[in-house]
Amino acid sequence: NEGLHILCVSAGCALCRCSDDDPAMFGEKVTLKEHKLSVHYFCLLTSCGVYQRGEEDEGIFGFLVEDIKQEARRSARLTCFGCKKKGACVGCNVRSCRKMVHFPCGRKQMFVSQFTGLFPSYCPDHSPSQSLCTGLDISLPRSCSICLDSIDPVLSYSILKCPSCHTSWFHRDCVQRQAHSAGLFFFRCTLCNNKENFQEEMLRMGIYIPERDASWELEANAYAELLEVYKRCDALTCLCNNGCTHSAKSGWFEVIRCRLCGSRGTHRKCSGLKLDTKDWACTDCTQATDGKGMGLILTPHKPCLSGQWRKAFLSCACCLDFLLFVFFTVGCYLSRFKDIDQTPLPNNLWDSDTAKEYFLKLLMQQIQECVVFEGPDGSKNLALDSEALREDLYFDVGCLLALSLVHGGPPVGFFSRALYQCLFNYPANRPLNVTHMTPDTHFTHQVTKITEAESLEELKEVMAVSWEYLELAGCNRPISSLKEREALVEDLVSKKVLSVIDLSHLLFYE
Repeated sequence: NEGLHILCVSAGCALCRCSDDDPAMFGEKVTLKEHKLSVHYFCLLTSCGVYQRGEEDEGIFGFLVEDIKQEARRSARLTCFGCKKKGACVGCNVRSCRKMVHFPCGRKQMFVSQFTGLFPSYCPDHSPSQSLCTGLDISLPRSCSICLDSIDPVLSYSILKCPSCHTSWFHRDCVQRQAHSAGLFFFRCTLCNNKENFQEEMLRMGIYIPERDASWELEANAYAELLEVYKRCDALTCLCNNGCTHSAKSGWFEVIRCRLCGSRGTHRKCSGLKLDTKDWACTDCTQATDGKGMGLILTPHKPCLSGQWRKAFLSCACCLDFLLFVFFTVGCYLSRFKDIDQTPLPNNLWDSDTAKEYFLKLLMQQIQECVVFEGPDGSKNLALDSEALREDLYFDVGCLLALSLVHGGPPVGFFSRALYQCLFNYPANRPLNVTHMTPDTHFTHQVTKITEAESLEELKEVMAVSWEYLELAGCNRPISSLKEREALVEDLVSKKVLSVIDLSHLLFYE
């Protein structure tokens, strides 16, 4: 309605005469400025003589102004059971009971108002209650599961419990504020996480659950800080004339962040770095990693195996004997490997010295054709295969490779340079480039075109065609000169190669 202004003011509620404004306890306090009328939402819902006769956009949440004023006149003759003043509008739902209260007084007098159905209210003599089931072998809690303050483990109006786990006890005010914050979709027991039974019981015990999303989901720009990037030089002496918070787009005074923690930064000039330096680790991370922080960027090295484990690993001859057992033939198809030409083991090799070599050679051939690898022969990267991840195939293939190498099998000559570098960090701390990507893939072709662009216009055209790939890699950014191309290509290669390897190589490396 035009002229309808809803705002919170210090005026008293027309029904309870209380000026408190606590949405969790009394509902939203609404004022119709042109009618000089203020009222609490819970007072409207629980009043005996007013009903929603209008649409949602009429009056106050469907309660017409004239109906509210008429209810105020009706209740002006009724005395409150709590404060003994006039204006009581909330009555006990039991017909034989004549107790009337203001809604805020009802809370003090332990009235239970159910915010469902016809919104009935009950005095302490007729209100629903909870009881502790006999036979439950549980220890009574000593603290509220919401605020963690101490409580007396006695069920009452002010102390409620979860109907499902029976171990979550809490203050009535605490669970009401939790419901107001979490809303219908996130309100559940803090311990057992039950939702359906918990909400049903809380409604029965007079807890109002707003039918909306959680308050933290409705807050504008609630997660904006997650998009903020650390842009501050933390060097002891900042040499930038524009201050430590200035970050150029490139050059000496571009702030580069620690690649390990991301919460420290420096200008290249201020830390004596080279102009093309991209990788840098802060002193805290360097000390924590014994100066090996840059090596950890590419592969998180695991500690060497102890002597006991190394001896156990080297004593795997029994495994090989089992694999070479007469009932095992290398030609048997392994269900999780791709179909390959199957070569039976010649009979003249059984029990000979060359049987092991022959077997390990065939094993290496099958491993090379496994679905966990992609790319041409001699330059294979790890592929990202969801079924292989579910079946832990990366770990199994790594075990077979280790078994083959320990027992003198053929060398692993099919790894790509990128895979070898990411697994073993050799050559140490070398940035990845286009040559490390899997050849003959669409993404590799697009990155190659970006690398070979000879003009800014050509570069922008290639980027426009490849905008979907750039967006997925988080690299869709404006380019103003060819000088920025190198950084773009480096980011694309790192995101593409490392994103696949990071998800799969840890199991394979282990």
